[in-house]
Amino acid sequence: MNIEEQKAIGQEGKQVNPSPQPSPTRGEGVTCHAERRIDPRVSASHDTETLKRVQGDIESCYNTLSRICKFAFCSLTNSTLSQRERVKYGFTLAEVLITLGIIGIVAAMTLPGVISNHKKYVTAQKLKKASTVLLQANRMSYAAEGTADRPGFTPFNADQALEMFNRYYVPYIKFDEVVKGTKGVFGYMQDDMAFYFIKNSQPNSWANTYIIVCTSHKACKNIDEDTIDIYLNNLPNGKDIFTFYTSGSIPNYVFATSTHEQRLDGCKNHTSMESCTALIFEAGWTFPKDYPIGF
Repeated sequence: MNIEEQKAIGQEGKQVNPSPQPSPTRGEGVTCHAERRIDPRVSASHDTETLKRVQGDIESCYNTLSRICKFAFCSLTNSTLSQRERVKYGFTLAEVLITLGIIGIVAAMTLPGVISNHKKYVTAQKLKKASTVLLQANRMSYAAEGTADRPGFTPFNADQALEMFNRYYVPYIKFDEVVKGTKGVFGYMQDDMAFYFIKNSQPNSWANTYIIVCTSHKACKNIDEDTIDIYLNNLPNGKDIFTFYTSGSIPNYVFATSTHEQRLDGCKNHTSMESCTALIFEAGWTFPKDYPIGF
């Protein structure tokens, strides 16, 4: 081999032989791993799926936040809440005052009627109860006496009225207090009701004896016996004082026979003592619509 061939071989060796690698240090392995390469198509597909998942999560969070804000009466625009964009709910002072004024007007128009109807209902129920109590007392006294006939006694005589009251009523009706007046007898019961027993004429029979039903103790206590005349004209009241008339010798507490128009006139003008009670009785112990006395 001549000198020129040796130089050519040496140049080829320089091109083929790689650059010298550093010797491995102590403790390191001598095996070398090839560099990991990722296919660009696989990487692009993976990034697209990840982006879709992120976008889906963002959209889900947006929808959830929108529902929360809608429930809380606020608006959400472009995922940003601003003070100006919030929907304001509430009432101004003027609106509140106008509403209260309307409520006051309606109450002023309807409340008196409601109160009046309630008073009428309570009064009618008390009168119905009074009628039941008196009829039961009569039946029991009939059984005890063995007869339905009752003796007469002197009109406006409080002593004789007390004797009759103690005989025919007190044993069968529970009274808290019985008080003798100047012309009749008062019997006060527990439920703020009271009776006033009086006779105004016909001393030889039980006729013309009356039970005045007071729907409160106060009403009976306000009766001025000194002004009571033979016709009992100052007793008719029709609001908290009502007259029960005992008919003939047998006190069955019926009312004087008359037409509805006559009863209306007698109740309104206080010319017939039992007319107001009769109007309520004939209406089934309720106040008829044409009742002439207001509450």
